[in-house]
Amino acid sequence: MTTGMQITFKRKRVKNLTIRVKPEGVFVTIPWGMREAQVQDFIRQKKSWIESSWAKVSTRQRAYTYTEGEKHWLLGREVTLRVIQGSSSSCRIQGDEVVLTVTPETDRKRMLEQAWGEQLRPILVCLVQKWAAVMQVHPSELAIKNMTSRWGSCNFRNGKLSFALDLAAKPEDLIESVVIHELTHLLEPSHNQRFQQLMASWDKEYRSKRKRLNHFPREFYG
Repeated sequence: MTTGMQITFKRKRVKNLTIRVKPEGVFVTIPWGMREAQVQDFIRQKKSWIESSWAKVSTRQRAYTYTEGEKHWLLGREVTLRVIQGSSSSCRIQGDEVVLTVTPETDRKRMLEQAWGEQLRPILVCLVQKWAAVMQVHPSELAIKNMTSRWGSCNFRNGKLSFALDLAAKPEDLIESVVIHELTHLLEPSHNQRFQQLMASWDKEYRSKRKRLNHFPREFYG
């Protein structure tokens, strides 16, 4: 396999062997009764697909240094980072530029995370209010988190919604699709046929939007 690719194997009560390829590695879920030889044969058969898929997803997560002139993504557009020295830390967004005032102690990534979160929150609040009224559901609270493998989550029992901070890098139509997805879980907790039908009734292009979302560059990844 490709150098630097980590493969994690885990046995579960599942019917079929599945492979998930993420920027941090490859995750293989194995049925309890499957023999090790069968697992290795399957991996060998899928070797080319695994390597090409990992190459694609790993390049979407850039190795940011948070230095002068670096390009970042904010709400679907590329912005340029401007770094100046100062007596205190601050971050302000001016059109297509992000001006980061730093001291030697500044955690630059943390500053951008905070600024991106401040941009994302009012968008999420507006979209949640809009679609909760349409669906006649009642979410209880909204949180923004660094997530590594999901764009959002919904607690069906208490109505709490959580969204990935990385959504702040995405266009608003993709953010809206994630909001619709999570709110739909207040009506249907699983991803069964009813869930798919509800999603399609509110967001006819949700499948193509999910593909765009998954291929968009990552800004924050855990």
